[in-house]
Amino acid sequence: MTGISYDSCIVQQPGIGLLAYIPVSEIDLTVWPAAIKNSTYNQQSGAGQLAWYAMPYVQGTGNWTEEQQENEQGQYFRSVISVFLPSDSGAVRSELEAMKRHRFVLKVTRGTESWLIGTPENPLRFTSSYDTGSEGGDSRGHRCSFSGLHIYKSPFYTPVF
Repeated sequence: MTGISYDSCIVQQPGIGLLAYIPVSEIDLTVWPAAIKNSTYNQQSGAGQLAWYAMPYVQGTGNWTEEQQENEQGQYFRSVISVFLPSDSGAVRSELEAMKRHRFVLKVTRGTESWLIGTPENPLRFTSSYDTGSEGGDSRGHRCSFSGLHIYKSPFYTPVF
């Protein structure tokens, strides 16, 4: 994986946010638990010295759903985080295709607050689909989703970002 390249001037415009993600294969599991315990907020801010990738998205298109489900072993929560990536090129399509072969941990930031979603033990799966929009003025790009199952619901759940 190489990450999604973007113009740094574009992400400074109002309405554009960055979703941080990292493949589990790039996390140093020997320092992960200690980094989370030693962090200063949400018990997750440090998460070790990780090289996060950034995905630009249109603010307000980010959705986070948590649905409680049950089976014979008890309750669990299905999380889905979805954003609209307002970009399309050969490089973007290639990176999105490569991402489908990995599992991820996300760092979602809203204002000054950040939360980790997923863990190396319970990572998120990635999917994407191309969308041209239903109206002539709509932007074209990719609807990107990360989903996974978790034993505990998030105490910092934010439905839209």
